[in-house]
Amino acid sequence: MISYAICNREVLDFKNLSDSMTRVSKMADMVLYRDKRIKSYPKFAKRFVLEAKKFDFDKILIHQDIDLACFLKADGIHLTSSQIEAIPKAKFFNLFTIVSTHSLSEVKEAERLGADMITFSPIYETPIKVTKGGRCPKRDSIKS
Repeated sequence: MISYAICNREVLDFKNLSDSMTRVSKMADMVLYRDKRIKSYPKFAKRFVLEAKKFDFDKILIHQDIDLACFLKADGIHLTSSQIEAIPKAKFFNLFTIVSTHSLSEVKEAERLGADMITFSPIYETPIKVTKGGRCPKRDSIKS
């Protein structure tokens, strides 16, 4: 099984990034820096990639920005479900490509376009992702 750490500034302490990365490296094979709320994402992504390269991660990824991933020499990119059509561009630049998906049709499209891996969520209710009527259609579709 591959363990994939999706990290933001709540997980990573950029004042002591080495300690944060040491902790994450003990739990994950691959690591992503994702922070949807920060305006200076490129600056933090650069620090993240440089520090992560000091550890033995199989893949180091950043979120959404293919050009930034190439510039920082990250191993890959994690695209949102609204970026599925960008998979061929990411693959053109030899980026390991992960796509967030939220339906079986998105999974099939990501596979058709060449994604290396997908995430499929939410499967279970979480405090952030609440399902309608107490049932999660994704969990039901997995059983099918």
